[in-house]
Amino acid sequence: MRFLDLRPVVLAIALLVLPSQVVEAWGQQPELPAPEAWAALDRGDAEKAAALFREELERSPGNAFLHYGAGYAAFALGRTDAAISSLKRAIECNPRFVQAMVLLSQVAYQAADLDLAVRTLEKAAAIAPRDRRIAQQLEQWRSEAALHDSFKERSTVRFRVLFEGAAEKGIGDHVATVLESAYWRIGKRLNTYPSETLAVILYTNRQFQDITRAPAWAGGGYDGRIPLADLADGFDQFDSGTALVAYAESLVAGQLLCERLGSNLGPFLQMLGNGHTVDQALSSHNVQPDAFYAEWQRRINAK
Repeated sequence: MRFLDLRPVVLAIALLVLPSQVVEAWGQQPELPAPEAWAALDRGDAEKAAALFREELERSPGNAFLHYGAGYAAFALGRTDAAISSLKRAIECNPRFVQAMVLLSQVAYQAADLDLAVRTLEKAAAIAPRDRRIAQQLEQWRSEAALHDSFKERSTVRFRVLFEGAAEKGIGDHVATVLESAYWRIGKRLNTYPSETLAVILYTNRQFQDITRAPAWAGGGYDGRIPLADLADGFDQFDSGTALVAYAESLVAGQLLCERLGSNLGPFLQMLGNGHTVDQALSSHNVQPDAFYAEWQRRINAK
């Protein structure tokens, strides 16, 4: 079996839409509302952007731009429910807001709500039938949804484990037990306990390749972030030999982070999840980025 966290490693099509691009797509007003909020999003300050969007929405509760921005900021901060609510409101305000539909579909997919993801992207495809990215993503998700319809589920407090058929129930039960144990063990080590439920799917080798488009050497997919610029985009583009080296380098980086950050490792990871860069997160915890990278490089060379 292959393991896959349902949430994607990289958002396939829901990229941050810059203010000028949103205005062009909207085509109804010359000036984007809350320019400071959009600027905060562009520089990765999602907390500031969220606060500014809230202020503007109090004055203009029916503005789809503002709801879209609030949804994007909430998504960047890991507030999935708030992101979904804001993006739905944006679409209510403008039923042809394709960008909001695309982002909502991706947030829903990350939240393991494949039904909402497909339904929302179907609406976007109907409005923008010539957009090949939307069409391709929709086709992939429809295939995935059809496959999942035949899967069984084993739920725990923190995880939803999906597997194919009653014959795999023993594996599903075992995986669920291992995951729950790992949650508490790693949570204690990082001093942080995420509250959201995580979906984990057990695929056959063929299913895993067909659904994820992952390289042949991959045994699973993970949506987290690894420090260091050359590794941050994931390893899908690597061959098996290069990927092995990349994982070893990442292990060294992880060990060094544990040493330097100690009990601040959890808050450091939360900052990354909220959209801060590795350098920003390190600096905020009194770790000089240049010194960190130099020590990481020294240990890599020593090995």
